[in-house]
Amino acid sequence: MRQLLLAAVFCGVSCAAYAHDDNHQSDWIGDHHYVSPAGKGHCCGVGDCGMLDDGAVRPVPGGYQVHGTVRYFYKDAFMGDHERIDEFEPADTVLHSEDAHYWRCRMNSQTARCFFVPPTFSMAD
Repeated sequence: MRQLLLAAVFCGVSCAAYAHDDNHQSDWIGDHHYVSPAGKGHCCGVGDCGMLDDGAVRPVPGGYQVHGTVRYFYKDAFMGDHERIDEFEPADTVLHSEDAHYWRCRMNSQTARCFFVPPTFSMAD
């Protein structure tokens, strides 16, 4: 029981810390403790969250096609960590973004943990 309590406390602290970036662009993800609808755990974690380039996402039947670059914020600018993404995100695994951007939280470079869609874009059917 004690180990479970320590693990829960550690996850709560580490999730909030890892979701935050030096520019505070992704703070809202960690602050609200979002959880993956696909059962992949908390959105934040060691595989941080990044903002997708404008135009990298388009709605398609059943979800979203992602083809572009996701950038992770460090220090005073986009620095160092970015990756090209070409994947499909099913509509039933999508969360609502709290800003005007698409966000992808990664488990690893090939797998999204969470995918956020801005409120100005209707959810795909």
